Amino acid sequence: FDYGRYMANNNVYHQVYLINSSWQLLENPHGFNLVRTAHKISHKFVSILHDNGLKGREFAVASALIMGQSDMLDNETLQAYSGTGVMHILSVSGLHVGVIFIIISFLLRFMKSKGGQLYLKTAIILFTIWAYALLTGMSPSVLRSAAMFTFISFGTASNRYVHIINSLAVSAIALLLYNPLMINNIGFQLSYIAIIGIVFINKPIADLWSPKNRIAEYIWGLIAVSIAAQVATAPLAMFYFHQFPAYFIPANLVAIPLSFLAIYSGVAVLAFSAIPTISNILGLITNYLLFALNSSVGFIEKLPFSVLHIS
Repeated sequence: FDYGRYMANNNVYHQVYLINSSWQLLENPHGFNLVRTAHKISHKFVSILHDNGLKGREFAVASALIMGQSDMLDNETLQAYSGTGVMHILSVSGLHVGVIFIIISFLLRFMKSKGGQLYLKTAIILFTIWAYALLTGMSPSVLRSAAMFTFISFGTASNRYVHIINSLAVSAIALLLYNPLMINNIGFQLSYIAIIGIVFINKPIADLWSPKNRIAEYIWGLIAVSIAAQVATAPLAMFYFHQFPAYFIPANLVAIPLSFLAIYSGVAVLAFSAIPTISNILGLITNYLLFALNSSVGFIEKLPFSVLHIS
């Protein structure tokens, strides 16, 4: 691993080691700064999660899952999620932005889908999505999702069909025009390749079987999406990380529904934080969901041959 090259790709070319007594803060920043304000709000939301019963590993996973703050995750948790092929859950991406999109669309369902109300509805949705992207640190994966939803929303507002590949391509071009070095980011690469795989590989796999039972249809749909994303990203993931998760299908079958529910309940904790009784109950539910998620992922990761190491 070429650490110097990695840092250069992130515009860092020098480093200095200092002892505590050799530096001094000249002044605190003054005035309004959007990024600094978003950072403070994000930490406030994380503290609300903590104050409503989320502790330990569940709190660390909630912080990463909902607010994109992964610095509290320990190595054991990271290895469990990585070794089972569900690391994408801990990176704020399309799943998370999609949940926000669904929630806001549901709350605004009373607005008409034409004329001025449609444009206002689109503006509110886009504002919310980009505010969430800002609060979660503007990682490449969340930027990709926010940009893609933006172009899809523009197409919907103009009453035009927008193919997802066109939205994906335009979002990639826009992000690379903003920061060309983003193409070196592993999260950026895996995020786009996963979506491309889902678009082109998912349907042929899903068409292999047409279950009559609704539950079986849902499960098969999750399996097809998991296989499509894993097949697309496997070469790049093995190149970077030299491992392949053997049990990614059962891991995703458990982790995706549980994480989906945990995001909903976690967002509800934040939304009802002004009503302690309700937020405490929701916090307890979120904690149990995340405990089930962590336990399931940890159990699968400890099964024999769960991780195939590739030299």
